[in-house]
Amino acid sequence: MTVKFNQTRLFGGAITVDLPEGYEDVSKIRQVPDNQEVYLSSTGLSSILFDVTERVCKPSDEAALKFHLDDIIEESDIATTWAFEREVVIGLPPSISAYTLFATTTRSTPDNKLSLSELPNSASYQFSGNDSNFTALLLLVIRLPQHFTDIVITINIPHIVASHASIDQDEGNTYRPGTIDLAGGTNGKLVDEGLEIRKRILKTFEILDWGLFGEGGL
Repeated sequence: MTVKFNQTRLFGGAITVDLPEGYEDVSKIRQVPDNQEVYLSSTGLSSILFDVTERVCKPSDEAALKFHLDDIIEESDIATTWAFEREVVIGLPPSISAYTLFATTTRSTPDNKLSLSELPNSASYQFSGNDSNFTALLLLVIRLPQHFTDIVITINIPHIVASHASIDQDEGNTYRPGTIDLAGGTNGKLVDEGLEIRKRILKTFEILDWGLFGEGGL
């Protein structure tokens, strides 16, 4: 799977990063807060949000990251965290801490057949065409304590069952939905693309104007 990227200037050029082709700046069609940049895929499904926000003070960086996750999800959502890792942003000083989190959310509604939080970690689940979809949230949080700032980058990917389904022509055009095993790394096409995008952000994210976070910044 290959995603093509272009270097993109954020916050008036204070930050640069590679973003995938086919993602458009949402500020061209609606108002976006000054401390955010939002890019939406041409399909209108996946999005990438850059949020420059006040640093969250928690006992640990993991707790701070989960605080940011709770701030993103809806109260009615059921969230499951699948991975939490410390990362290195190549274009930033090595003293800067960065973390990634992979979570999924499902709506807590009576017609949900199964919540991902109810799945054992080793489970494989066969989705059918009528099953509720879920949303994958790929977070990257860059912590700037000297600037009292957290940069929260969220790749939001609604999971579409049909995106990794296939039609078996040898079996009379039988619909085969495929298997999702998040614990085992079988994520589906859209989530895999999102992981590739986050990996590219880690490699290419650069802060060119640190004044963005100080006096006269956001």
